[in-house]
Amino acid sequence: MHNMIINIRGGSGSGKTTVARAFLDFPYEQMWGKKVINDKQEIKGYLINCSEVGIHLPLMLIGSYETACGGTDSINTQEEIGDRIEASYRAGYHVMAEGLLMSKSGPKGHISPRMRDLGNGSTWFAFLDTPVELCVERVLQRRVNACNMNPFDPKKTLYPGHKQAWKSKVLLDKEGNYNTFWLDHTTRGEQEIIKLLKWGESNARK
Repeated sequence: MHNMIINIRGGSGSGKTTVARAFLDFPYEQMWGKKVINDKQEIKGYLINCSEVGIHLPLMLIGSYETACGGTDSINTQEEIGDRIEASYRAGYHVMAEGLLMSKSGPKGHISPRMRDLGNGSTWFAFLDTPVELCVERVLQRRVNACNMNPFDPKKTLYPGHKQAWKSKVLLDKEGNYNTFWLDHTTRGEQEIIKLLKWGESNARK
C-alpha cells in the first residue's frame, strides 16, 4: 500500500485551513516538537486515524491548528516544512500540508519540486477555486473576530497572494510531471481529499 502527499493551495481566505481542520474531526494524536513557543510546547502535526471512512494508512497533518490561521505558516522556513513532510512520508504515513507560502511555490521554488520528487507520482496539488471577492469577505470577518481594526487594503495584501497561488498552478502544469487539480470551494473539500486517498490506496493494492 502506497502513501500519498496532498498539498492544499489557495490565497488567504480561500478555505485551505477549513479543509485541513475538518480532518481533526477524526481521532488523532498530537505530535509534539522540542521548541517552546509562548510557554507552550510546539505542535509539529497531527497523526490522524481515518479508518472509519476506509483510509487504511494514518494521515499526518503538518503544522499547528491551535489558532485561526493554522497549518505550515507557523513554521519558519520552507526547508523545515519539507523536512517534516519527508520524515512523515518516509515513516509510511499519508501527508497533508497547507499554507500561504506553500501556495505560491512554483516549479523553481524549494517545496514544490521536493514534494513532487519525494512522492514519485503520488504527490497531488489541490487548488481551491474560491473567488477573490469571497476571500476578502472571509478575511474581513476573521479580522473582526480577532478585534483587528488596523487599516486593510486587499489590493495590496490579499489580491497579490491570491493571484500568485493561482499562477503557481499554471506554472506547475506548464512544467509538467505535477499532479494538480481544482478543489471546488462550494463543496466539502475534505470529502474530495478522502476520495483521492482511497483511490490511491486502492490502486496501490492492484
